[in-house]
Formats: sequence, C-alpha cells, structure tokens
Amino acid sequence: MRGDAGRLAQLGAPYGGEGADANPVAGRALATRRITVHGPEPESLGIHTDDGELGAWTVDNLRSYWAPWAAALRAGGAPS
Repeated sequence: MRGDAGRLAQLGAPYGGEGADANPVAGRALATRRITVHGPEPESLGIHTDDGELGAWTVDNLRSYWAPWAAALRAGGAPS
C-alpha cells in the first residue's frame, strides 16, 4: 500500500468513494496492527498515517454517517 492509499476515497469508484475501505482508519490499522501473510513487510511500504487527518476523518465520519443513523433509529426508522 502506497503512502497515498489512505486518500483513495477522493478518486471515486472503483478506487474509493462510497463504501471504500481506504481511509485513515484502515491506514492506521495496517501501519500499526499488521500481519504479513505474503509479500514485503508493511514497514517497507510507506503506509501513510497522520494523527490530525485521522482525527478529522473520524469526526467527519461520526457526523456525516453515524449521527444520521442514530437520529433515525431514535425516531423509530432508518436513514434514507
């Protein structure tokens, strides 16, 4: 995974966009909780991690994705 892989969601389908797993959370997990099954060691891949980017992405994800779900569930439905 290249250093810019955490930014693939900006490219849109098929590389990112809605439902994409290439985000700062996935990048952090790959960089810090890695297990090599095949190929080079993750340390040699230059996986991008940035605390500020991770925090900003997480807050935006909570507000834009999870908050509407929680509000809809409290109201007895599901978001559209």
